[in-house]
Amino acid sequence: MVKHQSHLSRRLRVCTLSALITAINISPIAAQNIVFPYENVSDLRGLLNVFHGFQKSCLNQAVSNDLAKTLQPEGYQIVSREKHIEFDEHANSKRAAILSKTGLEQADWDEGHPYIDFLMPTDASPNGECTIYWKRGWDYAEDQARVAFGMYGALDAQISYYLQAVLTTRPADAFIAKGAFAGSSDWHAKCWDGKICDFRIIYDFNPKRGIDISIARIGVRD
Repeated sequence: MVKHQSHLSRRLRVCTLSALITAINISPIAAQNIVFPYENVSDLRGLLNVFHGFQKSCLNQAVSNDLAKTLQPEGYQIVSREKHIEFDEHANSKRAAILSKTGLEQADWDEGHPYIDFLMPTDASPNGECTIYWKRGWDYAEDQARVAFGMYGALDAQISYYLQAVLTTRPADAFIAKGAFAGSSDWHAKCWDGKICDFRIIYDFNPKRGIDISIARIGVRD
């Protein structure tokens, strides 16, 4: 059983980004259809697609009634939350919208496609809510434990780099290079109009089951 203390160096790199991030002022970006840049595979390529989708959907602008249509990736459809979870296939609620490859939550999970959940603005949540989900079995016949370990070990560095984000929760002091790697962490990043967006990532890299991850915007600050 090997414990790894190598977190310190990459945590320091994460922290040094905070000074740079505070100097970044993201101007409003014209929304356009999401194009996932990498092959959707259960490794770092698929994970970077999730980061890309979260950036485009949740950090570049607040949720609006037409955002899902504006961002709709090729091959995706817009469905209600009720239809997506197979609660009511005829429901057409305007309270939420899902960008889904298959139109159904279970099918998205079974086929390993990320989907994006938009909750429309309210008085209590004027920017709306935005979450991306990705659940996928392994695309590998062997070495799943090695891939899971590698994704977990690089996770924080990839978040800080690709989303220009700063970790706001305490990092783990060590981890063991075997078994499942699951947990959560909170971050913040500059988003539209120079605001600060807080977000939470919940992850499970399981050598037996595959990848299960979500990233949710949990707050917006001026």
